[in-house]
Amino acid sequence: MAAPLDLNLLKTFVAVVESGSLSNAAPRVGRSQSAVSMQMQRLEDMVGNQLLVRGPRTVTPNAAGEDFLIYARRLLKLSDEAWASVTRPKETGSVRLGVPDDYASFLLPPVLSRFAEDHPLVTVELVCEQSTALVKTLAEGRLDLAIVTRLPDQPLEVIRLERFVWVASPNHVAWQTDPLPVALFEPGCAARMNV
Repeated sequence: MAAPLDLNLLKTFVAVVESGSLSNAAPRVGRSQSAVSMQMQRLEDMVGNQLLVRGPRTVTPNAAGEDFLIYARRLLKLSDEAWASVTRPKETGSVRLGVPDDYASFLLPPVLSRFAEDHPLVTVELVCEQSTALVKTLAEGRLDLAIVTRLPDQPLEVIRLERFVWVASPNHVAWQTDPLPVALFEPGCAARMNV
């Protein structure tokens, strides 16, 4: 069975690769240049493979070092996550989030999934309405957060911009008719007002 990897050696290895030299890595890990050099030698001895190409002023990973770097970063990230899982205070409560139906279907699933993983004790109450109704509900304090289509005169923070585009088959004759038939959400919808 392989010897367990020392996380301090992994941190130093990543610092050396990211900074490009032993001397640049030293202050990042709080050690002298000679201590960093000894740590890298110890790591290479431990894994039984050279990981770094040492030049006169720079240090770069060789092919084995590039592969090892991927695992070193993953292990350090996992270590940080494990530490955080037992040391950070557990967040509880609920968040009232308002979004229009179209955002709820394509924008939220990956975001809510990630949020649930990071905050398992927080409940998300989702309210789906038109943007104009959500802005009013937010102003009344009945929502904590809302993602809406902004109208030009609303003082809201923009987090994403999207262009409206018209889509039709080149064989379809709708684009030749006047007035142009368009499918939109019901009256009062902010997207409809922007058309």
